[in-house]
Amino acid sequence: MLRAALNDLAGDPLDSALRDLEGNDAGDGPGGSGGDGIGLVGSYMQSLVSRIKPNWEYAGRADRRNPTAVVRIAIAGDGTIIDAEIVTSSGDAAFDGSVVKAVRDTIRVEPPPTPDLARVQVPFAYEALK
Repeated sequence: MLRAALNDLAGDPLDSALRDLEGNDAGDGPGGSGGDGIGLVGSYMQSLVSRIKPNWEYAGRADRRNPTAVVRIAIAGDGTIIDAEIVTSSGDAAFDGSVVKAVRDTIRVEPPPTPDLARVQVPFAYEALK
């Protein structure tokens, strides 16, 4: 599920970091090898999803598939969410809209720990949000 969403991120500077984040969920541990900041990226992505998840509502049904949308989120230095837009649709307009609404309704998240994380692409999968 996350792999498919990440395949659409080719060329994005966080692509490899997000791929490593997927591995971290499987137990590779934070930070990856060599202390290259992957742990910081993974930790920040998890904090974003944790903060956004309580604002998510989806009345649709997803019992036959696991819709996943990738959202580009722009975040100010103080953590204010500036913008959110779908960069990879799940194919379900209602699901995509629910994810963007949840991000925008969150208003503020943890400030980006580095300037590179002020604009991120985050995959949101139905199974992870419910």
